[in-house]
Amino acid sequence: MTDRPFVEFKSVYKYFGKSRSLTGLQKPFVQAVRGVDLGVQRGETIGIVGESGCGKSTLARMLVGLDPPSSGDILIEGKNILQLKKEKHHALPLKVQFVFQDPISSLNPRHTVAEILRAPLKYLRNLTDAEQQEQLHYLMEVVNLRPEFLDRYPHEFSGGQAQRIGIARALAAQPEILVLDEPVSALDVSIQAQVLNLLIELKQKFNLTFVFISHDLAVVESISDRVAVMYLGRIVEYGETDYLFSTPRHRYTWLLLNSVPEIGKELHGPAGDASILPDPLNPPVGCAFAERCDSPIPKCHKEMPELQDNGSGTEFACFNPIERG
Repeated sequence: MTDRPFVEFKSVYKYFGKSRSLTGLQKPFVQAVRGVDLGVQRGETIGIVGESGCGKSTLARMLVGLDPPSSGDILIEGKNILQLKKEKHHALPLKVQFVFQDPISSLNPRHTVAEILRAPLKYLRNLTDAEQQEQLHYLMEVVNLRPEFLDRYPHEFSGGQAQRIGIARALAAQPEILVLDEPVSALDVSIQAQVLNLLIELKQKFNLTFVFISHDLAVVESISDRVAVMYLGRIVEYGETDYLFSTPRHRYTWLLLNSVPEIGKELHGPAGDASILPDPLNPPVGCAFAERCDSPIPKCHKEMPELQDNGSGTEFACFNPIERG
């Protein structure tokens, strides 16, 4: 695509605990995100996958303004999110909203559903009381919940119903981007499909752009147009979903795909050092995956590979990629 991306991450870094002691010595700090460059086109769904601690949720929190980047820029339609946060009329929350992993804990237990949904209608969109009431019923309709639920409290709902309320709250601000951080992982499997189908319908209905965070590769494959694989704060492979899942080039992507349980498939854990994650307080020199890789070359332990595109359908950061059959 030649058009400028709708959402852009430019050399984004995020450190936690980066400070100095009273004597001036640098304290240990976690490098949660390390130089991410990523573009998201309007109307598409980008899936971001990786093991726990890879930085995918930190990336999501930075996009919605919950955590500022330590360095680099995050742009929406060419405008930095830090600028959008400073603008009047709540420019950033009107652009991007968050759907949380735990639907129950993300809703205020002291407020009714009506009060929860009314807040963005009143404070972000400045609607009148009559307009708010009309929107409350409309929002319940689009997430397939009955209007009488408006007077109930979050604890009175199942996980699937509570997540629908969380989605309705996000839609109340009329955003253009939804950041979904593990939105179905806390739900029963039978309910996951219902919520995913609802999200797909809402994406088309409101022309939304999705940034979908998950460790469940099957879910990501079913909903994403493109996928970014993260490892220790960096994107190691990125491309169209079909290409990435059918013929991965990075050996970490292959490891993730090979770890997905299947009926009739014998389960094997990673062999040797393949199960040992590097220390985020002291990331290794060179490729962070080299110690777990089954085919490293000397260069892997000395230099950090950058994402490269050789026309194979995905970009990958690997000096010794898997060759296509």
